[in-house]
Amino acid sequence: MKFKEFILNEAKVENVDKIFLKNIIKKPPKKQITYTLKSFAKDYADDFDREMEIYKDGKNLVLSYNKDFYELTAELANIVDNIGYKFKVSNSPVFNTTYFEVDIT
Repeated sequence: MKFKEFILNEAKVENVDKIFLKNIIKKPPKKQITYTLKSFAKDYADDFDREMEIYKDGKNLVLSYNKDFYELTAELANIVDNIGYKFKVSNSPVFNTTYFEVDIT
């Protein structure tokens, strides 16, 4: 495979997920929810691997998801930057999980 083909075929965050994430960040849920990403279905057929937990923790909205989804982290950073919120990203040393925390105050 040529490099250009590799870049074109790399996993992308689908529009349906982008719209959902933008809306959930603008209007956080009152209780914890689980969302199954439509993106990455080609590489992760099991819904469990594409699940994202979304919950409030004090003044933060926390989105936790598969640490392998680098594209998702970049997309979330773009969404949050465009809204004007601050955020931080951490990874679990034990589990294959990324925690994307958005300061929603």
